[in-house]
Amino acid sequence: MKRRMTILACSVFFFTASSWVSSAVLLGTSSYAGSAGGSGVFNELECGFGEAYHSGDGEFYPGLQLLSWTVSLEDIGKTLYIFPEMDSDYNYMSSLLTNGVTDHLTYFIQNVAYVQPDNLLSGQNVDFVGHSVDSISLTVNNMTFQHVGNVVYPFTDYTYDVTFSFWEGQVPEPTTIILLGLSGLILRSKK
Repeated sequence: MKRRMTILACSVFFFTASSWVSSAVLLGTSSYAGSAGGSGVFNELECGFGEAYHSGDGEFYPGLQLLSWTVSLEDIGKTLYIFPEMDSDYNYMSSLLTNGVTDHLTYFIQNVAYVQPDNLLSGQNVDFVGHSVDSISLTVNNMTFQHVGNVVYPFTDYTYDVTFSFWEGQVPEPTTIILLGLSGLILRSKK
């Protein structure tokens, strides 16, 4: 009986996990690559985005960073997610991405900022109106650090190549799937 319950539980888990992954739809992406430098010695970059502001002169300028990830060399090749329950500013950013109005967003990579209208993300000259943005991910394609300063004036040059992705339907983090799978194995081993 326990064996049947374990098989049933594992089957339900794998069916649920596969439906999570297959139900997520990529709405749009925005990629940035470049190089910069900053004072100090560091081996991590803070990447994120927020809204931009209009100064009245016809230009948009970087605003506050509302959502962010801290990434290091160990994150190269990984995709990191933010879900609504992980950040109190998530719902506000999601509303900007789906309100039917062209809002300007600021993408931050350490001390570099890019301003881009959200309608470019969908490729349809509108934002994601009619959709929900249920998760946002950052993929670290590549990054390097070179410490070029000295003891008196420490300085770090860095390169980055990152992609922000916007998803409808949540994509579970690989860690979640692994932990749930290990739970199933533990239950099975206790029989």
